Amino acid sequence: MNISSDSSCVHPVQGSPVGAAFYRWRLALALGFMSGLALAAWGGLSLRFDFTPQRIFESDDADYAELRQVTETFGRDDTLLVIVASVETGDVFQRERVDYLRSLHAALGRVEGVRAVRDFTAAPVVRPGSFLPSLLVPPEADQPALDEARELALGHPLLAGRLIARDAQAALLV
Repeated sequence: MNISSDSSCVHPVQGSPVGAAFYRWRLALALGFMSGLALAAWGGLSLRFDFTPQRIFESDDADYAELRQVTETFGRDDTLLVIVASVETGDVFQRERVDYLRSLHAALGRVEGVRAVRDFTAAPVVRPGSFLPSLLVPPEADQPALDEARELALGHPLLAGRLIARDAQAALLV
């Protein structure tokens, strides 16, 4: 029933040719639209979003470059526990301090959820004149061996300024 005063039949085919084409191909267009929607939904299932601070605050400045270098060396910082052990006098290469760091290392390793603990007492290094890595601080090392380890650590590019402070008064457990 036509409610307008116009008595002509209102049919899309009688309108514009574009409307007539849409009307004629309406089923194919609907199926195509639904197929495209299904493909988009399927593709969306494989999308992954990285909302880590490294991606959010990514930039080209020197501070971010340093953060990226630390992340490459030690892993992401949002999953790390960093403990700074520092001394006011002397350095961390004294027998009782090394023993304390080793006991702290062992205690942290026993905590549920901790995968690994890294510190200078367990760092493998290749000593001059050797091809095989050994521990920087051997177990039961005496003070002369600890002094030698201090010199080796402070000259090592991956230890000095990273796991050991350049003045050897602080160390990191990561």
